[in-house]
Amino acid sequence: MAVAAELGEWFERYFERLDALHTQIAQLPAEHLGATVQDLVRPWLLDDANGIVGAGYIGESAGQMRFEWWLAPMQDNPLFAAGSEINRLQLEQREYADYVRDYRSLEWYSVPHSSGRRHITGPFVDHLCICDYVLTLTIPVTGSAEGIIGLDLRVRDVEPALQRLLLGLDGPAALVSAHGRVITSSDPRHGLGALISPDSLEKSEVVTGTSLLVVSSQN
Repeated sequence: MAVAAELGEWFERYFERLDALHTQIAQLPAEHLGATVQDLVRPWLLDDANGIVGAGYIGESAGQMRFEWWLAPMQDNPLFAAGSEINRLQLEQREYADYVRDYRSLEWYSVPHSSGRRHITGPFVDHLCICDYVLTLTIPVTGSAEGIIGLDLRVRDVEPALQRLLLGLDGPAALVSAHGRVITSSDPRHGLGALISPDSLEKSEVVTGTSLLVVSSQN
């Protein structure tokens, strides 16, 4: 299925950003990590066209937990005042952030860290940063700054591009996570966040280079 390959190429462009970031921070001394991450992800977060609403590094450096995560300026973010600059996520100032303090158990961290491979988590509602559906793309970091680096894509921002690719199929279809949760669909019966039945997943095709699936709707 050519569409599965095209979707894979679409996501690959984002993973290439993360690979480049990894190259630049993996061996950094702890004292340079925060400022370097900020400088490198800032252009991503100031570009309205790419759908990236958060990016950075999470892990341990010099024996300390580091949460170097930055958020794009958004006019409609209910959690932060509107502005034109990126914001650092301050866990100590956020309510309901306790679950993130044990980040090693969360999918976006645990899967790439244990497997050594890239991963896409979601779609899920990110209550910590934007209160909207996101996909979180992460890759493991090895070296002195062990952990993960990643980026958040707001689903409603990237949905038009993904929809255009799905419309290349002969019939209605959905792009879903490995767990069967809908990211976007050209079938109005399958909305964002809905679960596709296991029977339908058996007839799906894997999106190249990811764990995502393209599921054709049955009439």
